[in-house]
Amino acid sequence: MACSEGVGYNEVGGASSFMSSTGVSDLIGRAPGGRKLIAVAHIDMVGYSRLIGLDDAGTLSRLKTLRASLIDPAVNENGGQIFQTAGDSLLIVFDSIDGAVSFAVKVQQHVPDYDADAAPDRLIRFRVGINIGDVIADGTDLHGDGVNIAARLQTACPTGGICVSRAVRDHVRDRLDLAFEDFGELSLKNIARPVAAFVLRPADPAAPTQTAPAKTQFPEFGGQPAIAVLPFRSYAVGDEPFTDGLTDELINALSRWRSFPVIARNSVFAYRGRDVDVRVIGRELGARYIVTGSMRRQATQVRVTLELVDVDTGENLLTEQYDHVSTDPFALQDEIVRAIAGVLAPEVLKLERERAVQRSPAEAGVYDLYERGMWHRYRNTREELERAEALFRQALEIDPGYARATAALSLCRNFAAISRWAADVPAAHAESMVLARRAVADDPRDPHAHFALGVACMNAKRLPEAITELREAIRLNPSHAFAHANLGQVFNYLNRPDEGLAQVELALRLNPHDPRRFMWLPYLAASHYLSRRYKECLAACEQALVANPDYPHAVRYMFAALGQLGLVAQAQPLLPLLRRYDHDFAGVEGTWRRLFVPEGADHLLEGIRRAGLM
Repeated sequence: MACSEGVGYNEVGGASSFMSSTGVSDLIGRAPGGRKLIAVAHIDMVGYSRLIGLDDAGTLSRLKTLRASLIDPAVNENGGQIFQTAGDSLLIVFDSIDGAVSFAVKVQQHVPDYDADAAPDRLIRFRVGINIGDVIADGTDLHGDGVNIAARLQTACPTGGICVSRAVRDHVRDRLDLAFEDFGELSLKNIARPVAAFVLRPADPAAPTQTAPAKTQFPEFGGQPAIAVLPFRSYAVGDEPFTDGLTDELINALSRWRSFPVIARNSVFAYRGRDVDVRVIGRELGARYIVTGSMRRQATQVRVTLELVDVDTGENLLTEQYDHVSTDPFALQDEIVRAIAGVLAPEVLKLERERAVQRSPAEAGVYDLYERGMWHRYRNTREELERAEALFRQALEIDPGYARATAALSLCRNFAAISRWAADVPAAHAESMVLARRAVADDPRDPHAHFALGVACMNAKRLPEAITELREAIRLNPSHAFAHANLGQVFNYLNRPDEGLAQVELALRLNPHDPRRFMWLPYLAASHYLSRRYKECLAACEQALVANPDYPHAVRYMFAALGQLGLVAQAQPLLPLLRRYDHDFAGVEGTWRRLFVPEGADHLLEGIRRAGLM
């Protein structure tokens, strides 16, 4: 189980019950400031959900036996108290570091004794993280980095092992005659500094020997990170064809992004049914990210759960759940895959952007320059856009045929033009078109290149060509949310708002976490406005302006919608912003008549007049 964003342990996992917390609260409450330096052990059952799915009653019975016969007695013998429990995990506090480690060693050594007759896929195993630090008790809650680091160390721990911080290792290594293996410095979620970790692996004759994987390198992929989709698990034998097909289609869908290498099907299916540490799998496959998933079905209802794991740390980076109802398995499969790919690929790209800016610029190659540029591009300010452009141009100096960087630079030039940030707006639009055509020529199979050309054509009012290019981007990558959104706006320009609305809403569903969604909300507003749903138009504009108060499209549509609703007084505060972009009525009229067909432009300009811009 992974910690949530907060620091209170009660946020780990779902609803929790609490045991024996009063004594600990009293003990810590008597310490100065309500703090106490204390040893914390976090123990978590590996594969709990999978085992529950295979045999819920049997798994719970065996877990109850382990608690009563081994775990709880070991806690008491070593001076510990169970502070919180969340079904498959326990938070235990100890006054003694020796006691915490001795407890963990005893449990990990003897758990296999209780599984002698179990099938290999039904074995119960645990991971344990131990840390020492200041904690604060608040009723039935326990706070502090002492708790959080223990929980994070547990998630990074190999199955059957004990992962401890340096302070714990240094304290016990000469006292308990234990040899801890250096696990390296781990970057743990929500922990400011890397934590030096050490692992002890008590002998488990039933478990395969696994050595600690080194940080994954990717020489075979030119330094780019690869992603591996492991076979999705099903909880009924008859569902295996569906989950195998789901895995195949997700591999294909991610491959269409062409933004990162995707490990081939034959390689990942070799791990079907094997309980192997994801970091070992990543090292063997050369992948930085591992995708795991499962599917449950009840009649026509299907629930798919997805996890994205960082190979270097074993940390769960993303968890998503999809609930669908369908009687057509192929349509259902397509719908699920499109939704997953639409969330998963942008999440991986965001993580890579964040990694790129942490590396030294002196070490940056073409791929790093591109990712650093994308990081700056996503900051959505004029200065950051200029930094992004500079990095893309630097990448193209090294590799002039790198279509991805050419397409990104084209989109930057386009955004600079429509935001009025470019010194010469017509020249920026023209350069955007030239760069987009070059990107398509350099790599005709890259959906990003066709997307960039579609956007350039859209803003040049070459609408039939824009539709062709955006549809080609979608054909190459059906999960390309930006292509769907911009295709929706092209339909708006043609005064076909129902078609536009369908495309924009699909984009918003496909990519619910992208910080640049504010660019699509005015498209949604346009669809509502052109369909005379003025209140819905206002709501979309308000969301867009919260995300980016300087985005001109949202101001224009909001002003027009307020005019149509007769809310002239509420429109007046927007006048300074509108005049900044368009100066006067002639300015906004020129913009909209250039983009929209006459009937759409007339309708929009009617709202502007009613709001008082004359």
